[in-house]
Amino acid sequence: MSSFMAVAFLLALLAPSVVVNGHMMMTNPAPRSSKTNPGPNNFIDYSYTAPLGTFPCKGYAPQASVKTVQAGSSLAVTVSGGATHGGGHCFFSLSYDGQTFVTLESIIRTCLAGPAGDFSFSVPIPSSAPAGKATFAWSWINAIGNREYYMNCADITIENPAGGGGALAGPKLFVANLPGYPQIGEFPNAGQDDGRALIAQVPTISVAGSGAPAAPAPPVLPVQVPVPVSSVPMAPSTTSAAVVGAEPTTVATPAPVSIPAATPDPALPIPPAPVPVPTLASPPPIPTPPTVPDAVPTFAIPVPVPPVRFPRPPRWPRNGHKGSVDYPVPNYPPMPTPRRGRPSTKPRNVPASSSKTVNTRCIDGEFRCADRGTKIGECFRNQITFLAVPPGTKCSTKATGSAILVWA
Repeated sequence: MSSFMAVAFLLALLAPSVVVNGHMMMTNPAPRSSKTNPGPNNFIDYSYTAPLGTFPCKGYAPQASVKTVQAGSSLAVTVSGGATHGGGHCFFSLSYDGQTFVTLESIIRTCLAGPAGDFSFSVPIPSSAPAGKATFAWSWINAIGNREYYMNCADITIENPAGGGGALAGPKLFVANLPGYPQIGEFPNAGQDDGRALIAQVPTISVAGSGAPAAPAPPVLPVQVPVPVSSVPMAPSTTSAAVVGAEPTTVATPAPVSIPAATPDPALPIPPAPVPVPTLASPPPIPTPPTVPDAVPTFAIPVPVPPVRFPRPPRWPRNGHKGSVDYPVPNYPPMPTPRRGRPSTKPRNVPASSSKTVNTRCIDGEFRCADRGTKIGECFRNQITFLAVPPGTKCSTKATGSAILVWA
C-alpha cells in the first residue's frame, strides 16, 4: 500500500506540470472549452496546451462570442505556457464557416522564441472583413521536439460599418505534421529547412461572411395591363380673341388638358378650353394569377458537430482533501509468519519495484508511456523514470498526442 501511495503522490505532483507547463496555448481571446470559457455542460479541457488532436479547433463546436472587434482595427492576442520548444511558425487566421481559414498574419521561425511565459501580439483585422460572427484561430508549428501542430479557436464578432456582405480574401491557412498534410522536421538552427518554401506555395482563397444576405428568390412579375399613352390630337381652338379698339386680332393658345390614367376613348374629342373634359371611370383591375417560381432555392443547414470529449484524468488524493478519490488497495498476499526459534534465512516474497529508469533522447518535461500503457514517466536530462499507473487507469497518447492518464 505504501508503494502505491508513493506512486499516486508522485503523479499528483507531476500532474500540474502537464496541464500548466506542458506546452503553449492561446489565453486571450478565451478559446473554446477552456478554463475561462467552458464548453457545453461546463466541459473544460484540462490538457489545452497539448498538441492538436482533431483539425480544426480540437473538434470543439462554436460557442458564444467572447469578443467584438471592428474591421480595420487590431485584435489583442496572448499566448502563454511553459514550453516554447525553440519557437517556430505562428499563424493567425479567420473563418466564417469554421472549416475554411484565411491567414491574417504569419510569423516565420521567430514566433515564441525566448523564455517561457506570456507572449502578446496585435493581429490586424482587414477593413474588408465582413460583419458577423467568426472563428479566430492561433496555430503553431514548434521548432524543436515532437513534430506536432497546435491550434486554438475563439469565437468573436466583427463589426463593419460597410455592411455584412462581401468576402475576405487571403492566403489559405498552412497545416502540417498531421495525417494527410506535409511533414516538417525539426529546425533548431538558422539555415535549416523549416518548411517556409511550402508555406509560400499556399493558394489565395476567399471566405464569405456569416452576415451575407441570402440569394434572392425569383421575382414574381404581375400581369401588366397596357395603358396607352395619351395620343389624342389636340384640336386647336377656333375661338378668336375679342377685338379691342384698333389692336390686331390674335388667336388664343388652347389651355393644357389633363388626361386621366384610365383607358380613354380615342374617338372622344377634346373640347376647347374652358369646357372641362368629362371624367371616365377606370375599368376594374384584372386579377393577377399567382406565380409559382420555377425553382425553389434550397439552403444547406449546417449540422452542429458535438465536441469530442475525452475522459478526464483521475484526481489524486492530497492528504485526505475533501472530495478526493479513494482508490482500491492492491490485494497483496499475506506475509508468512516466521516460526519461533531461529529466524528464517529464506528471502521473503517482496514485490519487485515498479519503477525503472531509461536513458533516451527526450525533452525535459515530456511524458511518455511504456509497457503497453501500464507505466508513465517524465523526461529529465535525457532520462525517463517510469512508474506504474494506478489501478483502473492506463497511459495513452491517442486522445491528445501526448502521454496522459485515462480510464482503462
